[in-house]
Amino acid sequence: MTFVTLSLTLLGLSQVGGEIDSHSEQQNVYEAMVQSTTAEWTSAFAARGSLYAPPRIVFLQTPVGHPARGAGYSADVGVVLDLGDLNAVSQGLGDDGPSMAALLVAHEVGHHVQHLMGDDPEVRGPRRELQADCLAGWWIAAAGRRAQADHRPPAYPAIDLDLRLAQTLDMLEAVQTRSAPGSPVDRTSHGTTADRVTAVTRGMAASEPWTCLWGTNP
Repeated sequence: MTFVTLSLTLLGLSQVGGEIDSHSEQQNVYEAMVQSTTAEWTSAFAARGSLYAPPRIVFLQTPVGHPARGAGYSADVGVVLDLGDLNAVSQGLGDDGPSMAALLVAHEVGHHVQHLMGDDPEVRGPRRELQADCLAGWWIAAAGRRAQADHRPPAYPAIDLDLRLAQTLDMLEAVQTRSAPGSPVDRTSHGTTADRVTAVTRGMAASEPWTCLWGTNP
């Protein structure tokens, strides 16, 4: 979503009660994911001598069929997360659901990291989205290493990305299709499924996240 789209989303949803004020049990789960991204990005930025400013997080509960349903990020609005989409993924993929939902959250936070690092005007379209996937992969691996160091089981264990990412995209595409009947869904706007798996895997293998931004194209 663009800034204009996000702004109109919040404006329109204010009329149907879309933005969430009270906390649900599921929202607490997703807020814990955001807090984990904050912990890892704070450490990563500190390691390079800078401060990490977490994004504003907006939770929406958008009706199925609403044209504004979906996640997004802009520097002016922050990270917008739709509880309906996150719940569908978290509850629809069995034991792998929470890990996939966490990657969706981390992808949007990844766009915030891109903004903080200075958006490269030459990085647009699928390449920008694949960078965010790579950053999300780095975070989920870093969170796993932190859990291991603390002698805790990982909150977001390893998943079969080839299978689960495709299933997740199918779920989200179904929602988008219901939201905009007759409108084709562009599954290449974020890169192909294979490209996205490669990007996430590359991030998970990276010793530091900046290779996602400054290394070879993910």
